[in-house]
Amino acid sequence: MEASAGCRHVLHVGDTRPCVDGEELRGAFVMVKMAGDLNKWLRLAKQLADGLQCLHSAGYVQGDFLAQNVFYEALDDMKCPSGLRVADFGLSVPIGADRHSYFAARLYKMRMRDSKYPWFGLPSTWRFKVDPSIDWCEYSFLMHEHFRMRMSAPCPARSQTIDLPTWTACIAERRSTYCGRRMSKGGRKLEIYGNRELEACQELVEVSSMSAVPEKEQLRLLWQAQFQKAQQHDSWGQILEAQDEYRKMASQVAAKQGLPFINSKEKDTMHRLSLCLSARAQSLATLHETVNSADMKALAPVFEVLFTGREP
Repeated sequence: MEASAGCRHVLHVGDTRPCVDGEELRGAFVMVKMAGDLNKWLRLAKQLADGLQCLHSAGYVQGDFLAQNVFYEALDDMKCPSGLRVADFGLSVPIGADRHSYFAARLYKMRMRDSKYPWFGLPSTWRFKVDPSIDWCEYSFLMHEHFRMRMSAPCPARSQTIDLPTWTACIAERRSTYCGRRMSKGGRKLEIYGNRELEACQELVEVSSMSAVPEKEQLRLLWQAQFQKAQQHDSWGQILEAQDEYRKMASQVAAKQGLPFINSKEKDTMHRLSLCLSARAQSLATLHETVNSADMKALAPVFEVLFTGREP
């Protein structure tokens, strides 16, 4: 990371995303303009997909595919990091290995780092054969979290929707991640919440399951569903309509509850959203202007992962 200290177009690994204001952008690992430059975005997406495919062809899964395990590959002519490489194979296991051996390594590492993690039961209760879908699930989450790319479902065969009123049934099968699932230990309840995991789980919500959700939360989720639908169809007009609809519904709910239309936190959220929408518009323009058919054909395997959840 020291190599990128003086590079204005390279950012550090962190929890922030490209669709935020300039000051907060300093915490992410993607280029400042990447959200509006589809070619650069797709190039990095393809580099990571190629890295996973290479590893899988050698008979292994990476096993811990996170942003922190993506390294810069080389320096460009400006002496700034250029290109990405999949790295850190401490939890890699052969394809076809039993699931219990795969999870044993992760849980041991988690419990050594923080004793609050509970024991999840005997390994025999988790048994299944490890396959590359574990890495592709992580790949989809990484693309969505850091590039705000929307897939149809990150792990279609291994996900459950959320029990919204209690947050107890959110189990996104993201290796050993249990989002908001209540566990018992020593007679007391433990709730394991991770901000990013919880957010990822929220986006698996089906709108039809919202009957018991407070009206304001229904509003947010309904608008989110509209926005995601518009993104999937690459329709800038639909995205703007969704934003207008959200504002209209928000004002109606606020009027019923006698609340201000938008508080400071919601205002900040809307500001970030507007930046994301602008970046999305730029990406769509770039898509139509600069990406030719040969480029799209070469990137077909990447889109197969992002939009369908299937392996390339």
